[in-house]
Amino acid sequence: MSCSLLLLSLSSVLLWSQSALDEIFDQGNEAYNNGEFQQALLFYNQIIEQGKHSPELFFNMANSYYRLNMVAEANFYYEKAKLLDPVNEDILTNSEFAQNMTLDTIVPLRVSPVQQLLSNYFRLFSIDMWAYMAVIIGWGMLIVFVWFLWTKRPAQKKLLFGGFCFFLLLWSLSSVTTYHLNNYKKNRAFAIIFSEQIEIYSEPNQRSEIQFYLHEGTKVELIESLQQWQNIRLANGASGWVNNAELKMIE
Repeated sequence: MSCSLLLLSLSSVLLWSQSALDEIFDQGNEAYNNGEFQQALLFYNQIIEQGKHSPELFFNMANSYYRLNMVAEANFYYEKAKLLDPVNEDILTNSEFAQNMTLDTIVPLRVSPVQQLLSNYFRLFSIDMWAYMAVIIGWGMLIVFVWFLWTKRPAQKKLLFGGFCFFLLLWSLSSVTTYHLNNYKKNRAFAIIFSEQIEIYSEPNQRSEIQFYLHEGTKVELIESLQQWQNIRLANGASGWVNNAELKMIE
């Protein structure tokens, strides 16, 4: 009896907490619709402080920063939204607008049609969604296998064997994709520049040549760090070292 009451109490607390967060989110949306973008961000950050996040929250935060002409913050939260929902057209479109606010024009390296096809495939779903799919398909495969062992009808066995092979193929694809994306996320790190302007050096010292300059809002890949120096690479393949730049990692 006491255990049931405890579970009921915990459920009530969780439901109340979620309801409160939903109300804060709605208040933030109302402030945004009224043009009170700073106020909207105050509400949205209350949710972040509770350890909660969603693509919708990051998207709305990015939109608020975009309206305030805060290019680094806008690009940062659009990128975080894309991590959670990589195929959302609204996020992708608004992210392109925000990238146009940056002073740096970065033209990505050309990729082969096969690489582009693979890239589009991997971006069909988020890592979490690929993982959920692998689990669900795995359960479906197990059910079909048990049914195959249980039935005595030859025709049904043949059909179930075909179904099992189909599920096995889907499970293999979703599992390999999840593994690949997880490794990609672990082994590659990206960040947004928050400094107004930074110098990019050819070597990790200020006596080396300045190769080019970058400005706030630009997305860079983090290659390695050496004391106060950070080796970065751009989408166009250019790379170099920055010293004590204000970078915020996208994660």
